[in-house]
Amino acid sequence: MGVKDRKAREMRERERRIVGVSKRLLERGGYLGFNLDELAAELEYAKGTIYRHFATKEDLMLAVLVDDVQQQAALTERANAFPGRPRERMCATCIADELMTDSFGGGAELMMLLQMPSIREKTTDARRAELEAAFGRLMQVNEGIMRDALANGDLQCSPEDLQRMMLGVISLSAGYRMIAKGMPGPSPQQVNAELRLLQYRMLDSFGWRPLSNETDYEALREHILRNWLSAPPISDSNRSA
Repeated sequence: MGVKDRKAREMRERERRIVGVSKRLLERGGYLGFNLDELAAELEYAKGTIYRHFATKEDLMLAVLVDDVQQQAALTERANAFPGRPRERMCATCIADELMTDSFGGGAELMMLLQMPSIREKTTDARRAELEAAFGRLMQVNEGIMRDALANGDLQCSPEDLQRMMLGVISLSAGYRMIAKGMPGPSPQQVNAELRLLQYRMLDSFGWRPLSNETDYEALREHILRNWLSAPPISDSNRSA
């Protein structure tokens, strides 16, 4: 390996480590508790080293979100390979979302923050393009499952309803978790259980077969967890942290 290749590899490894430690700090203290001085101390890097990789704190936060969505996309693709009917595969992708949220609960908050113009304008075009590509990968899986359900007759709806359902599955998960996170009382397990119930009812409302009174989706969930999705993929950034 030449000097140029070695330096490029070292840069990538350093960037993954910065992202991994940033994710841990964001999970612990949220956006308001996240600062680059603490990050630099945790990494034992000069703050200038961080700025060599990320133009701003906000760009670094966006990189954390990109890493999270890329991991979720990879796990969702694995879930989509579950050998079942389309709605059962959709159940598997919802489990993937649950696993990723259990792994890093700050994704929804980051997404909302980074949509604010005052924060978004501090991120780079390249990083925003990475996020768009990662989300496109995720949405492609969900749309493919729904189109398979249309093709085999398990689902009958208009293209408009298909779009509503696809956005509904994603927004229901993110919105419910964000609201529940700010409420005292419910444990993460309770939040997950309530969210699953809402997801079942929403898909039932579109008539997506098999309905939840025709299949025990909680039993299916346990089967998928045991035999198909044992844990979310661990990225190099988390492994380095």
